[in-house]
Amino acid sequence: MERRIRNFNLLFPLLLIVFCLGFGTRPIEPKLSVSLFTPKEVYHRREPIELTIIITNESQETISSIYSSSQSFDFAVYKPDQKEIWRWSHDKVFAMMVRPFELSPGKNIKFSYTWKQTGNNSQLVPAGKYYVQGWLVLSPRKASPQKQLIVK
Repeated sequence: MERRIRNFNLLFPLLLIVFCLGFGTRPIEPKLSVSLFTPKEVYHRREPIELTIIITNESQETISSIYSSSQSFDFAVYKPDQKEIWRWSHDKVFAMMVRPFELSPGKNIKFSYTWKQTGNNSQLVPAGKYYVQGWLVLSPRKASPQKQLIVK
């Protein structure tokens, strides 16, 4: 009997997550848009770059989904060959948890971060062309289109 209770205690959190992922959400495509903005497209080396994603509910209904951790958003920077050189979440740890997400019709939310033109190795990136992308870290993730930046 004690073994069954222990097995249930181990299985219950997994069942809760499966229930939330499978039955507690509505599809979020294509009514939820993620747009990425930067103040400009060309920057000098060492100039901070403000990255902003705006998530908009373009539907007539409240959109409900879930986050599968304490992380809500992410940003990444890529070289032209699509090799990732920096990710906002690279050096962060997030709590594993199920959190609700709701966005009313026509409403939006915004997340911002200032990229200091360094890679995941903390070294300054060379001048050149880069692509940046942002995500709303729902389950499933919802990404912005990539945006080109020039560092000279």
